Amino acid sequence: MVEKQQLAALISELSDLSLITDPGRLERFSRDFAWFSPILTEQLADKRADLVVRPNDETEIKRVIAACHRHRVPLTLRGSGTGNYGQCTPLEGGVVMDMSALNQVRWIEGGVARVQAGTRLVNIDKEARPKGWEMRLLPSTYRLATAGGFYCGGFGGVGSITYGSIGDPGNVLGVRALSLEAEPRELELRGREALDLYHAYGVNGIITEIEFALAPAYDWQEALLTFPDFMEAVRFCQTLGRASGVIKKLLTVLADPLPQMCGLEEQVPAGRTAVLCIVAKPSFDATRELCEQYGGAIALTQEHADVYGTAHSLIEHAWNHTTLHIFKRDKGITYLQSGFRPWENVEKSSKCIVTSAMR
Repeated sequence: MVEKQQLAALISELSDLSLITDPGRLERFSRDFAWFSPILTEQLADKRADLVVRPNDETEIKRVIAACHRHRVPLTLRGSGTGNYGQCTPLEGGVVMDMSALNQVRWIEGGVARVQAGTRLVNIDKEARPKGWEMRLLPSTYRLATAGGFYCGGFGGVGSITYGSIGDPGNVLGVRALSLEAEPRELELRGREALDLYHAYGVNGIITEIEFALAPAYDWQEALLTFPDFMEAVRFCQTLGRASGVIKKLLTVLADPLPQMCGLEEQVPAGRTAVLCIVAKPSFDATRELCEQYGGAIALTQEHADVYGTAHSLIEHAWNHTTLHIFKRDKGITYLQSGFRPWENVEKSSKCIVTSAMR
């Protein structure tokens, strides 16, 4: 833990920067959505920063790094705090550095966006679209999540059905990073080298800028589909997911009773499985035909452009936003993440449901 004299010396050295010492705000800046997990809730309950620093530029970041190195004070990074695993929680106290002031889109050219680490993902998307591009991947927290937080602590989300995870080769082209040394070095890492900082929470270098490969912007259609049988919904998603002619952005299965638990009870009757679907408009007819083929029905359609960036988009019920909505109704629920190989996922899904029913 940080000694009082260490902290006092650090604060004195950085006194002209934006500092936070108020206990209530220190508590808030030391937390993310790790409370999704009962295990992490217990393990992180007493972990809190001694100081929060909010640098405005790279020069101030270097000063913070050097001061923490000199006074042997732990340094933890924070974006918007939308992660689920306590990545921004300081395990040994010290400084939490809030990167949200570094929020500029540097440039968007030729299907590539260069942005500062604290830039919100929704803002990158909004600036890219008038130029005919959009973000390939967005977490369900895209309205708040930052570029650096997504790369350093995230994985996938809306768009993963086509582009995989944020760490897959080709999605992030390069990063600018600072080393954690007495005299921080500026590093420009490209390609495979940039992946060394992926999902590392900032512990092996502080990312200040990121280059994202973008995707062509489409007019998207959102659709809420319902199926009387869970496995038919799974088979529909498997077929649609493999349909190379259908341009997809989101495909999420919510087994009964999850739709009713996460705020979709008006559209999805009890006993039915829901599928959240976002496809390019030219692909919607094929999606509807496949839905009917597997016994499904369309409960809701809406223009993605009309609801993007609002609480009305189906994105708000996908990925970990499903968990967030359910927590509003039942605090005793948590979740388990599992990964199935593509040639086994239908079979494994069937076994999961059988096991659940037997219990």
